[in-house]
Amino acid sequence: MVNIVTMDELSPLVDELKSLSTIVKSLQMRDMTKVYTNESLALMLGVSKRTLQNYRDKGLIYYSKVERQIFYRQEDVDNFLLTHSNAPFQHGKAHLTLKHKKS
Repeated sequence: MVNIVTMDELSPLVDELKSLSTIVKSLQMRDMTKVYTNESLALMLGVSKRTLQNYRDKGLIYYSKVERQIFYRQEDVDNFLLTHSNAPFQHGKAHLTLKHKKS
């Protein structure tokens, strides 16, 4: 036996699915967008607020300013850290050159 469902019967279900989809996307966006204050980022990175000011002045890190408060998005912090990271040391690949003083 085959049951045939009409569009009128499906419409409330489709509307409910759209509503749930919107809620899920909203929750995902909220979780993905972590924001740091100037104080919290300085503490996390182990640098002073003045150092963060220097990074901002040099255009090294993106930020937002609301009134007198500075904010950094997680994405911008991640990009800053990636662009200022060093390659790991690989044993046997690094060469040390010693320069001797001429007497």
